Amino acid sequence: MNRHNDKEIKDLVSNFIDAFNLRPKYIEYKVRTFWTEEMSPTINRYTTDIKLNGRKLYIKISSAPVKHDLFIQREQLKDLINKELEEPYIEELIVT
Repeated sequence: MNRHNDKEIKDLVSNFIDAFNLRPKYIEYKVRTFWTEEMSPTINRYTTDIKLNGRKLYIKISSAPVKHDLFIQREQLKDLINKELEEPYIEELIVT
């Protein structure tokens, strides 16, 4: 049976997130999940904090060599995260 008001669940969830202004927290959650699942155990071990401030993503790393490696690869990481988010949400990735 077809209904005229059928919508995909993805669209409904997206509308709900936007209606209650939860988009930044949802994006931060997705980035944290992606980071812990896709980054190496070494990078995860030295990652102390992940914060989203506007469209800037701050990654706090406690090891200088790991921080340097991520600093060099920040554009690739930003593109990889935006690809995972399926939208160009992150404008700048800052490694501290």
